[in-house]
Parts: sequence; structure tokens; C-alpha cells
Amino acid sequence: MDVKYNKEGEFPPVEVTAMDWDFGPNPDDLLGSVIVDLNSCKNKPNTWGVNKLFKLKRKKEEKCGEVYIQCYWVPKGTKDENRAPLDIENDNARIDISNTMKG
Repeated sequence: MDVKYNKEGEFPPVEVTAMDWDFGPNPDDLLGSVIVDLNSCKNKPNTWGVNKLFKLKRKKEEKCGEVYIQCYWVPKGTKDENRAPLDIENDNARIDISNTMKG
């Protein structure tokens, strides 16, 4: 996963790009990307400002999958409550966040 952001703003949106990983000489394939606005983290510090599924987008294709993204911001000088986020549900299944990749 590749995350890019513009460092000029305090909480700029980030672009998250998801790729598959192929064994051997075959190149990795683009699964899709999504822009995530982090202002909800700024507006609600010490909480899970972002905690949801985002639909991946790719040119000329409607269904590219989803990526689960979480963001928890602790401002400098504040106490970190470190609350666990709630599990979320989508149309197909409940997502148990304890079994997700952290990175």
C-alpha cells in the first residue's frame, strides 16, 4: 500500500493506493486508490476520526474492491486514551478489526 500526501497543510487528504503483490517476475497490479480526508481526526482528537471501509477507484472500472482505513490522532501534549475502535459492518459481512493488518 502506498500513501502520499501534500505536506503543506496540517491535515491534508492522503491518497491511498492498493496493489496486489505477485510472486516471481510478474509486476504488481493496481487494485485501486482512494483519497481520505483526515480533517475528522483534527476535529475529534483522541478518537478514531477515520474508521470505515472506502471503495477503491480505478479508471474505467466501477468495482475495484474496498480498503479498511483507520486513523487515530493524538495531539502533542494531550493524554492518549488509546480506545479500541468499534467493529464495523458493511453489506456483506461484519469486519472484526482485531484480525486486520496494521501498518
